[in-house]
Amino acid sequence: MFGGRAVDRDQWLLYFVEMFAQLGYTVVLIIAIRAAYKGPQLWKVVSRTSSVFMIINILTGICTLGFIY
Repeated sequence: MFGGRAVDRDQWLLYFVEMFAQLGYTVVLIIAIRAAYKGPQLWKVVSRTSSVFMIINILTGICTLGFIY
C-alpha cells in the first residue's frame, strides 16, 4: 500500500527505500533462522524460507508497479 502510493505520486526514492527495506528484512530473517535453527538440513529450511519471502517481495513489487500503467 505504501509503495503504491509512492509510485502513484512519482516518489521513486520512497518506493526504492521500501523495496530495499523489504529485501533487508528478508536477509535479517534468513540470518536469524540460520542462527536459531539447530535441526538437520539447515540449508533446506533457509532456502525454502528465503524462496517464500522473495516470491512475496516480487509479487508485491509487481503489484505496486502496476499503478504505473
